[in-house]
Amino acid sequence: MRGAAYQALATLPAVRVEGRTTDPQGRPGVAVTFPIQEGQPTQGRLIIDPDTSKVLTFEVTGMPQKGDRVNVVLESGWTDTKPSPPSTE
Repeated sequence: MRGAAYQALATLPAVRVEGRTTDPQGRPGVAVTFPIQEGQPTQGRLIIDPDTSKVLTFEVTGMPQKGDRVNVVLESGWTDTKPSPPSTE
């Protein structure tokens, strides 16, 4: 299902499939970039594991006065367990 969504995303005119790359953790993936808002310099970039179709990293660049942001996904999946808040330590 995710793979089909990424294939559909890649057909949009403003989306670029950059090809193979590695994420900040050194994991191999395929990079896809797209504008966050039309007419603005802000860009989104997904690095996707081509074998599992899971997102490895989501980056946002070109945010005026905010800098760039990188979100690395270390684990993802389905659960029925209610999340607990992070530790304050």
